[in-house]
Amino acid sequence: MRNMIIISIAVIVIMVLGLYYLLKYVLKKPIQNLMTKLKEMITQIATASEEQSQVSEEISLSSEEIIKSQDHVASGSKQVAVSAAELADLASELVKTVNVFKIN
Repeated sequence: MRNMIIISIAVIVIMVLGLYYLLKYVLKKPIQNLMTKLKEMITQIATASEEQSQVSEEISLSSEEIIKSQDHVASGSKQVAVSAAELADLASELVKTVNVFKIN
């Protein structure tokens, strides 16, 4: 029984040492490469996020400009409608005045 425990401990120690060796020497380069790739990906994501934020801000500013333009167009349209009504009234008065001078 005691020998089994010693053998089990020896196997565990060998496995731990093997894992340590694997991590330290064999997988060190692939892990470093993976970390480098992850860093690059995170940088790309951060850059894309910043660019997207800038585009969103530009869209917001453009939307505000469109709204201002729409307000100006609406105001101009109201002025045109008022002027058209005034012009129609003047035309009606002109017709009445001209009818006074109607030649038979």
